[in-house]
Amino acid sequence: MSAPRPPQPPEMQIIARKRRQSIRQAAISAGISEARWRQLEGGFRSTPLGPVPEAAPDGTLARMAYAVGATADDLREARRDTAAALLEAYAAERAAIDEADEEAADAGARAVAEVAGLTARQRARLAAMLTEDLKALRAGSD
Repeated sequence: MSAPRPPQPPEMQIIARKRRQSIRQAAISAGISEARWRQLEGGFRSTPLGPVPEAAPDGTLARMAYAVGATADDLREARRDTAAALLEAYAAERAAIDEADEEAADAGARAVAEVAGLTARQRARLAAMLTEDLKALRAGSD
């Protein structure tokens, strides 16, 4: 007979409830492996002697929360104050990066529009495409 699984931590109940995408997609967004996400969301890791509790480090929890749209208040309700503060800092950093990407994409689109003679509508569409491409590139490098 194997040992029973430890209960799922409150913060991971929030993560599981808010996750709308697959575990694989969420793990990629958070920059961790799918196996690690499963381990942390379940609240345990398997050992030869049976399951043992496994809590997410604050930084990892903050990235997981960001990936599923959980808030700092959600993490505070689960008594993970340090992770909540890290989530706020991470979200602010990501917002600044997104803003910089939009500015860079707009500048690039303006330069191309001048050379290629694009209309304002075409330039706006090009800027949107460049912004999305920059986000996709960053998502793959986090």
